Amino acid sequence: MRRSLSLLLPVLLAWLEPLPAESAQLRRFALVVGANQGAPDRVRLRYAVQDAERFARLITQMGGVADADCLTLRDPGRQPLLDALDLVRERSLAAREDGRRTEVLFYFSGHADESGLMLGRERLGYRELRRALTAMPTDVGIAVLDACASGAITRLK
Repeated sequence: MRRSLSLLLPVLLAWLEPLPAESAQLRRFALVVGANQGAPDRVRLRYAVQDAERFARLITQMGGVADADCLTLRDPGRQPLLDALDLVRERSLAAREDGRRTEVLFYFSGHADESGLMLGRERLGYRELRRALTAMPTDVGIAVLDACASGAITRLK
């Protein structure tokens, strides 16, 4: 995971740059998810939720995401996660309709395997996650998956 973080760090640091004076025309949204509980056969993680909470604090304090525009989910099920993705999509669409540039960041810390994110006894497949993220009406979209085997999402066609 450290190698992937070092590759991603320049992108995140650029995104965390202070917003320019014309930031009134830009609105940033974030959906930050921490899931300590993976599938029943997986060891419960100790710090995934804590990592997500820290990441949410970072992007609201330094990353130009207003507190109201940062949704943080702790150990959600599949449907609450899909509902949150829909809510972010709706908010991004409303901001675009107001003539604003929008940026959306999705962050997940937890268990995953080759087919999707593990959410307790449920799973959100990578194909469904990718569809939800690509349906976001946004100028810039960033997804950060801090989970084993999450690189499988990049191999989807």
